[in-house]
Amino acid sequence: MCLFVGADVFLGKKNGRAIPDHWVVLNSSILIDGQAVQSLLAKGKSIDNDTSISSKKLTFRVFTWGDNARAVNRNIPNLTVEHFLDYFYGYVAAK
Repeated sequence: MCLFVGADVFLGKKNGRAIPDHWVVLNSSILIDGQAVQSLLAKGKSIDNDTSISSKKLTFRVFTWGDNARAVNRNIPNLTVEHFLDYFYGYVAAK
């Protein structure tokens, strides 16, 4: 899966929305407060209104800038879902 993001999130910038300017390859599970996202998806549409998720810590690894295991939160150790979403613009997945 490839994610389209604002590269500033990987540089540790916290100034809100960034322009979409960088593709990265997801190469790990996405964890929210240490829990795999797949288990959250089992909650179905009820997750859409769960505002408590926005303040939880987000962790995953991507291939970017020649680093095949760069942690999304390397420069922002307490990266939250809400903060990351300011830099997330979509994804492409294939099977």
